[in-house]
Amino acid sequence: MKVLRLNVLSALALLSILSSSTIAYGAVLFRDDFEGTGNVSGNLWDLPQFPVPTPGPGEPNPTFLGRTQLKLHERPAIVDGVAQLELNTFNPRNSNLGPGEVPSFFGSEIISTQTFSRGNGLAVEARTRINTPDSLGISTQRGLVAAMFLFDSTEVSSNQFLFNEIDFEFLTNDINNVEAGEAPRVLTNVFADDPPGRGDPAFINVNNLDLTEFNTFRIEWLPDEVRWLVNGNLIRTEAAFTGDLDVNIPETPLNLHLNFWAPAADFADAFDNSLQPAFSLAADQSFFYEIDFVQVEQLQTTSVPELGASFGVILGVGLIGLWKIHRQID
Repeated sequence: MKVLRLNVLSALALLSILSSSTIAYGAVLFRDDFEGTGNVSGNLWDLPQFPVPTPGPGEPNPTFLGRTQLKLHERPAIVDGVAQLELNTFNPRNSNLGPGEVPSFFGSEIISTQTFSRGNGLAVEARTRINTPDSLGISTQRGLVAAMFLFDSTEVSSNQFLFNEIDFEFLTNDINNVEAGEAPRVLTNVFADDPPGRGDPAFINVNNLDLTEFNTFRIEWLPDEVRWLVNGNLIRTEAAFTGDLDVNIPETPLNLHLNFWAPAADFADAFDNSLQPAFSLAADQSFFYEIDFVQVEQLQTTSVPELGASFGVILGVGLIGLWKIHRQID
């Protein structure tokens, strides 16, 4: 009986320790390491599609972001095992603009051919960097946005859309601000059946982050919360129906997007007037958003020890109890 009591209490102490925290792990549903050379795979990635019928003046056009037309026929190149999403300051249409038309940049976007359902949880992870030296090669060019995000839109009425989206956005203005002594940061956001421009955006400071070097960014999309991680460190958690905005968590299946573009002045944190479109190929400048790999996992959860204060308390109580039992046995 004494031996049985000892074994039971030992098991209970161990169970308390092991149930103190959970982490997510999962089966890989999708992965692209962008190996070799050539262009990104048409089996894995779609390009933006021009809407039919052609949008009229003032109507939404998903192939334009800010001041940027997205490339519809040019698959990003793979160079030395890295996908390069390119933004050009020269858009060929700039050399033959019609009345009322304005010049634009020529950016890039890739969209997973596979659509992902959340289930018990889904994680997206990518290792990326921004390669955008300015014309002098001294600093990073301001006025550009690189992004990794899960996305879907629903047309609820004529030209009225609701977004479901979870994203990371990386602003080259922030790289310059770090060079000037400010804290490095990333922009995070989540939409659930929200109109464009809404969501719940938040800039998060990330110590020692250098967006011009490769970093690993991860989104965990769970039934009751969304988690954003940088290089394995949790930087933001947004739970359903919390805070002033009553944030919802997307429910519908989403596609994975990566894009690179130049915003208009209405995106004040990211805009910079010093970056302007070019009117000739000779004046073109190229900037790159580089992706080393991207992966999507279907998540499960498993219990693991949380080596913090609670672990110490549980362990201490358990050891004292076992010591008393041991004395009784003796």
